Amino acid sequence: MVILLPKKVDGLSALEQTLTAAQIDKLRNQSRLQEVILSLPRFKIASGIRLERTLEAMGMSDAFSKERADFSVIADAKPLFIDFALQKAWVDVDEEGTVAAASTITGATHGLHLNATVFNANHPFLFLIRHTPSGTILFLGRVTNPLK
Repeated sequence: MVILLPKKVDGLSALEQTLTAAQIDKLRNQSRLQEVILSLPRFKIASGIRLERTLEAMGMSDAFSKERADFSVIADAKPLFIDFALQKAWVDVDEEGTVAAASTITGATHGLHLNATVFNANHPFLFLIRHTPSGTILFLGRVTNPLK
């Protein structure tokens, strides 16, 4: 998980408007491991979107047509077509770690860390969860009121 915390308390909108994929890649390439004392609020975010229009725009329009769909390779039933497509995603962050769909990232700490940088996400921020080997962003979200 990557947390993008604007320097300004009210800087989330500006960050969202100016952030690019190239900047995220640059952050990834320039990042280094370091010990931090992290203060991150608990949050749970869920979303669901209908995908029919997107899939049709990508060339799958026949799959949604009762007359034109051809799924004969996978089933003998006629007519077989896709009625709807829905994508649901969720991210749940608490004291135990992060759970995002089917992936889990956890961490634990003990003792006092004298040389650690303090990172306090106490105002609105963006977060993203990446597939580490490829850098592909799997989840991207915003927390607008971390004090609740």
